[in-house]
Amino acid sequence: MNATELAHAAELTKLARTLGVEEERLAFLAEVSPDSLKTVRMSVSDRLFDADGDKLKRIAAAAKLVPAPIAAKAAAVAFGPLLTAAIASSIEVSRGIAVAGNLRVGFLARVAAELDPRRCGPILSALPASLAGKVAAQLVADGEHITLGRFVGAISDDALRTAAREINDSDLLRVAFLLEDRANIDYVVDVVSDRLPGILAAAGDEGLWSHALGLLDAIGDEHRRTMGDLAAQLDTEVLADLIGAAHSTGAWATLLPVTRLMSVESLRVFASNPAVQAPDTVAAVMDAALADDMWLDLLPLAGELPTEPRTFLAGRIVGLDTELLDDLIGQADAAGQWGSLAPVVAVMSPEQVGVVLDLPIARDAAVVSRAVEALSGRDDVPADIVGLVAAHGRAVGAGHAAV
Repeated sequence: MNATELAHAAELTKLARTLGVEEERLAFLAEVSPDSLKTVRMSVSDRLFDADGDKLKRIAAAAKLVPAPIAAKAAAVAFGPLLTAAIASSIEVSRGIAVAGNLRVGFLARVAAELDPRRCGPILSALPASLAGKVAAQLVADGEHITLGRFVGAISDDALRTAAREINDSDLLRVAFLLEDRANIDYVVDVVSDRLPGILAAAGDEGLWSHALGLLDAIGDEHRRTMGDLAAQLDTEVLADLIGAAHSTGAWATLLPVTRLMSVESLRVFASNPAVQAPDTVAAVMDAALADDMWLDLLPLAGELPTEPRTFLAGRIVGLDTELLDDLIGQADAAGQWGSLAPVVAVMSPEQVGVVLDLPIARDAAVVSRAVEALSGRDDVPADIVGLVAAHGRAVGAGHAAV
């Protein structure tokens, strides 16, 4: 599954649980987006709660009349996980914590699977860190990564750190991918930053690249840079698996921005991996860059590719529609990206360079001057290419006519 399919499956599981039906009965929702499923689920949860709200409040009020150990016994024996979860939203925080402290961890985990974090926020944020860690460990043992993902944004910082220590790297990746509130994802990554190398290694060991790519798609640039540099430190075969996963699932729009943020050394390692050099991969990367307005993300990688794949890419670039190619060269110039574009021009034939020089933007003396400066500063650009561009520069009055 790719990241979108995984997110869809998770939302379908949550909705089925909210409705109290088997997932198979929701197969007709296969084409509905994950975000739409989430909206439906929350609406259903709200309606169900509103319908029984008064009844739940009366039960919660009655529970206050008995000691916490007795209330806990009633919850475990008479109420069960579903009703206990529903009542939790109507109980005072101190009372809820006292009752939770008298419940078995296994039962608490089953209650957690039924809770709506939006309604139990105060209790969840007050949950003792030690208890949160035990429940987290039980939820992982039960395969309840979806439930854990729903609670990450609701528990305290200490509880989050304690819970993270109870979860291995692969399960931590699964939980991070399934976070209910993606707005918290960078904070969560901060909390587990020391685990990132292990998380990437686990993605390779257990075939969780779609989860890793989904995580990369959600985090901010600072963490993308860190994870990109860590990815470059993976074994060649493991990095090839990551590249292959991005290619097979059409996730280049996720991975390209990461390559742009890598250090030069890391980008060179990435570009030197055979998996990224195959013609079909290079073509897919370029197509994704153009489709998602990521031309400037593509250029740093393009400039570091070995000669053969770079030549293939240069040929595809020159073959673009004239208006589009003119716009792309203009974007590169405006962004000061001639340093990345020059290696691509360096492997073009004189005829291909001529196509570029015939573009409207090549009549701009300042643009051509910057191009000549970038090309003449490289040892790998053939003299005839430099001479061709320089001659054109003199014709349009570029400042580097002497080159």
